[in-house]
Amino acid sequence: MTTPAKLRMIVMNGQKILQTQNNNEWETMGTIKKVDEGIKPGVYNIYLAKTPS
Repeated sequence: MTTPAKLRMIVMNGQKILQTQNNNEWETMGTIKKVDEGIKPGVYNIYLAKTPS
């Protein structure tokens, strides 16, 4: 059984970036994009999210 990759989103200055953790280091994946309306600045650990019921 493999463990799922850790994924997080960082939001700052109206921009968002997705990162994945490899070998205990966070690496950027993709490009920096404009943040969607309503998302506040911060670090969002997506790997801790639960599936909605």
